[in-house]
Amino acid sequence: MNDRLNAVRARHPGYTIETTGLAVIAARNSAGMIDTLNRALTVEFVFVAAFVGLAFRSFAVAPAALLVGIFPVLAAGAVLQLLGSGLQFASVVALMVSFGLGLSATIHFLNRMWREGGRDRDPAIAVERATVLIGPALILTTFVLACGLATLSFSALPALRVFGWLSAVAMLAALVGDLLILRPTITYLMRLGYAWSSRRRRRPLESPTTDKPIGEIHDNA
Repeated sequence: MNDRLNAVRARHPGYTIETTGLAVIAARNSAGMIDTLNRALTVEFVFVAAFVGLAFRSFAVAPAALLVGIFPVLAAGAVLQLLGSGLQFASVVALMVSFGLGLSATIHFLNRMWREGGRDRDPAIAVERATVLIGPALILTTFVLACGLATLSFSALPALRVFGWLSAVAMLAALVGDLLILRPTITYLMRLGYAWSSRRRRRPLESPTTDKPIGEIHDNA
């Protein structure tokens, strides 16, 4: 639009041509709002992952929740790129809402896994039990939410159409992340955490006056 206006201005140097109207003002302000929301979404990832890790008192939960939370946003962004559509105000809001809804399912799964697990139990067992107990509910609620949001794609308003179908795609991607990414990731991280804790508990105590372990001092005595 500006290139066309610049050509008209060049042909008529004695006139001043400016674009006005609600649509023009909205278009100019939308760029700043989209950039602000994009930065806020990035900060939200970090804070939410940290809070989830603190809630479960586990360093393994935070990176797992962060990875699963980012996946639906990346999947929805990839769909936008394939369709040749850039970020809009409605699409950024849809990603933020979908991130919150998908994270709710992730927290429910982690909570059930935490209740089914134990210090001396393989994390894979707790993950499988959580999948059996809460997996059907997650699948059903995700499809219900996705179908409900997808109905907005029949709206006459373009912004609502984008919000509807993009939110549905992000919700389905969040379910895929919970079932295919969260399960192996949290199992691997929990096993690493248990192995590290076991090595710390098995480390021999050191005597303050000798390099030999305390057990060897007692045997020599």
